[in-house]
Amino acid sequence: MAPLNYEIIRKQLEAEFAAVDAELLEGQHHEIDKKLRKHFEVIFKSKTQAYREVLLGCLLARLHDRTIDIRKPYMGHGESAYNGRTLDERVVNPFLTEKRIPSSRGPFLSTFRRSVEFDKFTRDGLRDKAGYDSLLALIDRIAQTAEEKDLKSILRYLLSCLVALRTATQVPLSKLQRISLEQYGDLIDGLLSTPSGGRFPLMLAEVTFTAIKRSFKLDWKIEVQGINAADRSSGPAGTSPSREVTPFLWLRKSRSGLS
Repeated sequence: MAPLNYEIIRKQLEAEFAAVDAELLEGQHHEIDKKLRKHFEVIFKSKTQAYREVLLGCLLARLHDRTIDIRKPYMGHGESAYNGRTLDERVVNPFLTEKRIPSSRGPFLSTFRRSVEFDKFTRDGLRDKAGYDSLLALIDRIAQTAEEKDLKSILRYLLSCLVALRTATQVPLSKLQRISLEQYGDLIDGLLSTPSGGRFPLMLAEVTFTAIKRSFKLDWKIEVQGINAADRSSGPAGTSPSREVTPFLWLRKSRSGLS
């Protein structure tokens, strides 16, 4: 089977999102079959973000190539399989991040790792079984749908749900004019005590070094490695090339090139 053309898939996704955005601005709301809508409601209430993300990937794969078995997101599953992780990393996750839609770091790095298929046997290892049942119901419907207009209708409904999710999770921020050292301490303590997968400690380290740089006008270049970036591919100084790292921050003196 020919590999997916990720550039074409991304362009189609952008076009459908623009159409949905235009509809919503005009006060139009895309409708869908009541049975399918119930399943959408379940997965959008689920705390497992991966369900929404893999559903979007399945829809895009089905639209792109009807010969694909969207239940088989790993190439080791056979000739009709596809690479769900690559589709997510090249299209789905960048799209969600760019559109500021809440998402995980990747469903195939967490919930759906270890070459699982989207079938009933995967259900046992998942926490939210009701959400997964709804995901399977939607995947089955998509797999049985061949008409492009019908697939696009489901895609547009999914995109409208993602836009609604983004709107519901947006929190307006207030700019603080002046806070005391004690209040700074409470803020930092609160961030450090909040589970974030290492993101809050990394951000605090970065802003601290940035503040030092600006205050003393230092010739520093402050670089931050992503949470899930592997040492071998990113090549940061002073880390082991044999393991995955979480937050990592290092300084480089820009003029001399010393790290």
